[in-house]
Amino acid sequence: IYHPQAGKLNITGGEITGDTGIEMRAGDVNVSGNAVIRGTMTPTTVKPEGNGSTSDGVGLAIAQHSTKLPINVSVSGGTIEGYSALYESNPEKNPAESIAAVTMDIMGGTFNAISGGAVAVYSEDCSSFISGGTFSSDPSAYIAEGSSSMPQQDGTFVVAKAAVAKIGETVYSSLQEAFDAAENGQTVVLTSDVAVNDGDNAVRYSGGRSFTVDFASHSVTANTSNAAFVVVGGAGAESSVTFKNGTITAGPNAY
Repeated sequence: IYHPQAGKLNITGGEITGDTGIEMRAGDVNVSGNAVIRGTMTPTTVKPEGNGSTSDGVGLAIAQHSTKLPINVSVSGGTIEGYSALYESNPEKNPAESIAAVTMDIMGGTFNAISGGAVAVYSEDCSSFISGGTFSSDPSAYIAEGSSSMPQQDGTFVVAKAAVAKIGETVYSSLQEAFDAAENGQTVVLTSDVAVNDGDNAVRYSGGRSFTVDFASHSVTANTSNAAFVVVGGAGAESSVTFKNGTITAGPNAY
């Protein structure tokens, strides 16, 4: 699929195979579900071309056209493969203010370098755009803040939001998510120190369940807010939160 226009391309399933699977030169692409996108050419090559494709050997190629239209890439699922699975470049040497309109958000999916390729993801211009997914090479250069790349025994790398708490074997990337999931009698265990940066984002509990929060020697600090936790309402034995083994620090505007 060659996409040089200001439009929206939604891929939710099926298989797309070509020298390059999809080349986005403008517009939006959203990849989800069980879609398979595969580029078969080797190796990956990119050449300037004002009126045609530029990239070979890529599953999903991002190469802004000389028209300088915005490109927005969102991937939450599917499998993308090629000598380079995902490859963003600037073959037309467009100026920085035009390239700034190219954005990528990789939240999930599987990215495999195949046919002798060694790099699953490459970007000439974008950074901090990967928050989830599985990759055949380490994508650490492009990891978004709050996520991390974890090597697996099979040689792949799984990117996920950094865990701050867990309930049993289930991990959570925010303390609020863990609070919302906790059921009667369960224990939320902190796995790292937590900073609460805004009053509206203080961890909230409104009753109806009784559970324990084990800080495991970690701390929760309210940096710019008044409170780290807001506990409201809820009568009866099944409306309580027990804190233990840690430190709670109020914000500088607390009273």
